[in-house]
Parts: sequence; C-alpha cells; structure tokens
Amino acid sequence: MAFLGIRVPEEIANVLSRLDVSGTKEPRDEMHVTMLLTDNDDVDALMLAIRTTMEVTRGCRPVQLTTSLVTSFPSDQDIPVIAKVESPALHELQERIKQEWAAKGVEFSNKFHEYNPHCTLAYSPAGSQVTDQTFDAITWTATHLEMWCGRHDDSGMNVLFPLHETENVEASLKLIEAAFRLAAVSDG
Repeated sequence: MAFLGIRVPEEIANVLSRLDVSGTKEPRDEMHVTMLLTDNDDVDALMLAIRTTMEVTRGCRPVQLTTSLVTSFPSDQDIPVIAKVESPALHELQERIKQEWAAKGVEFSNKFHEYNPHCTLAYSPAGSQVTDQTFDAITWTATHLEMWCGRHDDSGMNVLFPLHETENVEASLKLIEAAFRLAAVSDG
C-alpha cells in the first residue's frame, strides 16, 4: 500500500490539534493531506508510481494550502472530523498526477470520484453530531509531496518529491529502487 500526499508541517499541526473537535484526535505527527492511494505494494508498480510522480512534479512550483473550516464526512462508522483544505493549485496538481498515473497504468483508488482535500483531525463515534465551525484561516506552503509506502504493520519507506526543478532524477530513482528491492529481500 502507498499513498501520495502532503505532510502538514509541525507548526500547522500544532495549531490544528488545538481546535476544539469531538472524538479521538489524530496524532499531530500523522496529519497530512492525501492526494492518491494505491493498494499495490509490488516494487515495480511502486517504482512506476514514483517515476511518474517525479516526472509530473519536476519543475512544479510550491503549492499554497489554506484551511478555515472544521466539518465532517458522512459515515456509517466513526465520523471523520476534518479541516477542509482549499487550494486550486493542489487540485490541478492532483489531477495531473492522477491522469499520468492512469495513462502509465498505475493502479489507484477511485473510491471518491471528487477530490476533497482535507486534514483529518479526529474520529467521532458513529451517530454523533459534528457541527461545522469556522476559524481564522491558516495558510501554509507545501514545498514537496510525500509518498508513504508500506504495510500497516511496518514503518515502510517515504519518498519525497520536491516541488521545484530537480537534478539527478535518474540517480535518485536508482537509489530509491535499490532501497525498495533491499527491503523486499529482507521481508522474506
């Protein structure tokens, strides 16, 4: 399994964690904005996703994100309480990566047809009432994307994708692939 997203910076996560929301709060160091998910953990499939993402992000500019609303998603299970994220540039980048992944044959979840960027703050028990609340806008700039790769029972690997012109992409890809293959051998 892997997912591509933006890690919420520590100082922003600290502010978001202090919002008065009901439910079991998400750890600050796990706060992120998801862009795409894949259940495929095959090394070659992950390398294709990584290579394709690098091709798209190479030369991209940093992305500005803003949040000012706590809301929730409907659910039959625990209710995700979220900080809704606004960012036209993030929508454009996510769509470009999604299109390229599809064109190159990278499998990804299309469970949610519309992209709704957000940061999960907490999970409230099923059936509870979550009231929308606004707060003073918080804005930050993402200078890179991150892909978290691994199973739920291990720490996996993280790959960073700078949002600016990068050199030595091929050398970086070779190192990443070597690390993945080494991890696969040690897993069994």
